Amino acid sequence: MHSIILPADNKTNVEEDLTAEQLEGLSIHYVSTMEEVLVIALPSSAAEQRVDDHEREEALRQVPA
Repeated sequence: MHSIILPADNKTNVEEDLTAEQLEGLSIHYVSTMEEVLVIALPSSAAEQRVDDHEREEALRQVPA
């Protein structure tokens, strides 16, 4: 997991409760509306869709059977 979408109200909690090491390699997106979630979560082009598909397949390969 590389990207996380959280409500904007949780930003203070993340900053207070998590260390730099815990946040390393993460991209946290703080949102206030569902529209913001959709812009971040859904691919906006065919190229982005291919990247998403590739990342999903790689993640599934790492899950033990």
